[in-house]
This record gives sequence, C-alpha cells and structure tokens, in this order.
Amino acid sequence: MSHTPEPIFKTIFGADWAKMPRVFHRHYACRAGTDDTAACDGVMDIEASLIGRLLAPLFYVSGTLVPYRGRGIRAQVGFAALQDTDQKGLVRNGFLFDRVFYFPDKKPYRFTSRLVHIEGNEVVEQTRMGFGWRAAFVWTGDKIDMQHRGYTLRIFGRDMPFPGEWFLGRASASETALDDDRFAMTMEIRHPLWGRVFAYSGIFTMTKDSPA
Repeated sequence: MSHTPEPIFKTIFGADWAKMPRVFHRHYACRAGTDDTAACDGVMDIEASLIGRLLAPLFYVSGTLVPYRGRGIRAQVGFAALQDTDQKGLVRNGFLFDRVFYFPDKKPYRFTSRLVHIEGNEVVEQTRMGFGWRAAFVWTGDKIDMQHRGYTLRIFGRDMPFPGEWFLGRASASETALDDDRFAMTMEIRHPLWGRVFAYSGIFTMTKDSPA
C-alpha cells in the first residue's frame, strides 16, 4: 500500500491540527516529500529600535531579518516543502519561506528561511548563513504561538545552541486567523535591558494553494 504524504505541519501540531481554522490548513498545507507550493500577499509594518538599526547591516549580510523600516510595506511570501539531511544522514522534513518586501525607492528585498522539524512541535528556522531560531509551534485555541526555545548556529550539518539572547534578546511570534483567506501575524525580538529591538506585523491573504 502506498503512503499518502501529509502536511509537514500536521505532524508538528499533532491532534490540534484538526481544530485549526481553514486558513492555517491552506497556509501550512505543503506535504512532506512533495513539490507542493503555496503563496500569500500582505501589507506589513516593520519597526526597529536604535539597537535594531545598528544591527541592520548584520541582518542584511547574514540574511536573518529585514534591515529596513517602514509602514504599509507590501510583501509576498511563497511556501514550499523541502527536505534537510543532517550530519548523520537523517532526512528531516522542512518548510521553505521565501519573502519579498517592496520598500519605496529600494530594490525588492528577499529574505528566505527554512523551518526544519526537530522533534514534537519544535522547529528550527534556518537562515542563509546558518543562524537559526528554535521555536515551539503551539495552537492556543485562538492563534498560533511561536514560543522561543533558543538560537542555533549550523555547523557541519548540525544546529548547535548559540547564546544569542544576551545581545539580541528573545524572539516571539503569533498568527491569528481572520477568515478562510486571511491571517494576521506579529513578530518581535525583545531584550530584558533595552526592550523591543525589532518587530513586524501585517495581514496576509492566501493567493495560491498547494494541491494538498
């Protein structure tokens, strides 16, 4: 009997997957081991403190965050299934985020990351130079919370713990369904001493569904 692939995030959310709104089933529909893709369009507000602005060149070079600020910024996000092989040859299912931001008077800025399933409801979001954010995806009953579990640095195919909190702070994010087509999202990085370093928020509309 052939195995029918299931959405990567169905495994991550477990029993909560069936309780989640339709827009999240569309958002996270890409199935493991397939060439599924999906997409959404949104409008975002992007903020950074003085510390965040000082770190902007690092964000740009490392491809970890958006290095510019702005309000009402159009963004397009593409999603795709992918697979990651660790140092031991173990294949782990992952999920690609390909974001393009359209700032006035600037070239479109592309920020690509991939979420790789680690265990349970935890993933690592890996960026271009190997810096990662480990987070738990939790369905609270009215939104998805992405809860900080630490930073990582990818070395020889392994995501090693990295003590980034002391200079960057802790990250958090959430997504809330608005209807079957739209969801609102927020993300921030907050430091215990100098407060909110970076944040963005916006409303997105699904524009392309995967075949799932």
